[in-house]
Formats: sequence, C-alpha cells, structure tokens
Amino acid sequence: MVEAWPNNAELLLAASQGFSSFASIFGEDEDKEYAKLLYGKGKQYALRALERRGFNDPLRNPLDEFKEGLKELGKKDIPYLFWGATCWANWINLNLDSMEALAELPRVEWMMKRVLELDEGFYYGGPHLFMGIWYASRPKIAGGDLKKAQGHFLKALDLGQGKFLMAYVYYANSYARKTLNKDLFLSTLQKVLEAPDDLQPELTLLNTVAKKKAKESLNRVEEYFE
Repeated sequence: MVEAWPNNAELLLAASQGFSSFASIFGEDEDKEYAKLLYGKGKQYALRALERRGFNDPLRNPLDEFKEGLKELGKKDIPYLFWGATCWANWINLNLDSMEALAELPRVEWMMKRVLELDEGFYYGGPHLFMGIWYASRPKIAGGDLKKAQGHFLKALDLGQGKFLMAYVYYANSYARKTLNKDLFLSTLQKVLEAPDDLQPELTLLNTVAKKKAKESLNRVEEYFE
C-alpha cells in the first residue's frame, strides 16, 4: 500500500509503527542484524511521514532549525513524532559503533520531549516510558540519570493504568537491574505474570510477549543479581 501511495502520511506512519513493533517483538532478541534492518525501515517511513506533515528534512536539517520546526508541530502530529522517535532511537541503539548514528541522538530526544509537552499520556504513557529507558540506559557523563529514569517509569505506569505490561518489563530490566534492586525486580515482573490475559484486547499480542519476557528475566535472576 505504501508503494502504491508513497506520499500518504497515514500509511507511512502505519508502516513505521508496524516495523517498529515487529522488530521489538520478534527480531531484537534473536537477530540484531535483522532488527537493525527493520528499525531502519521504520525510521525511513517515519521521517518521510513527518516530511509529509510539513516538517522539513528531519534527518539533515541544521539542529537549530530542527528544534524550531518541532515547535510548529501540534497534537495532530503526536503519533508521527512518537513513532518516529521510537524507531529512530531503537535503530541508533543497534548502531552504537557508528558516530554518524550517535550524532543523531539529540534529534530523537527533542522529538520525544515535544511529545511530552503535547500529550504525556499518549500510547499508555509511552513518552514517559521512552524517557525512562533513555535516562536509565545512558552513562551519567552522557546525561544518564537514574532518579529521573525512575520518575518517568513510575509516571508511565500510572498513566498506562497497568494495561501496557511491557512498561513493567522495561522498568524491571532497565531500572531495577541497574540499581541492583532485586526485590523491585521480582515484584515488578510478578505483576506481569499475574495480569489477566485479556487485560487490554488491543494489546493482547504485546502483553503476551511481555509475559514471555518476564518469565525469561525471572529465570535469570541469579545471574543478574549474583
């Protein structure tokens, strides 16, 4: 459909979201090279969608113009910003040996911060979940901050009302493990396993994957906290 209507922003967005979700569920843990290709494709679609929304060349636009351009995007542009930043960040995370990819990090951060300004509750508190992972995964010298990370994780869990189970998995693996908080790690993942299978119909697949990942993490608890 994208090939048939290459300038349709909504189709480009759907393709971006699809590639991102598929990579995170089926590709990232088992085949990083394949996941890299999937996220890269999702990133391309997302950036093309943003251009169709009037955001000028997000990849090459000078940084000051990039920041100014974000201010012109409003609530109708939130899905494009959110999925664009998500795909872009995941692609960078799998290309950490590339200075060119690392140089793109500020653009991703500004995009998601713009989403936070516009609607912090979008996609079950997704912007806060993103920022929680963002602050937890970076070294302190590069802006990492575990206190800020925890604040964002807790806000995401609150806004998501416990429906998006992957948020708990990320909180356990990105924060509890990093702070060596074994009790928090165990209790957080246990919530995932105890959640009803039909918690949120539209999230059934993602929540099923979350339960699988929670079990895998719990099976490695002694390794993580030896």
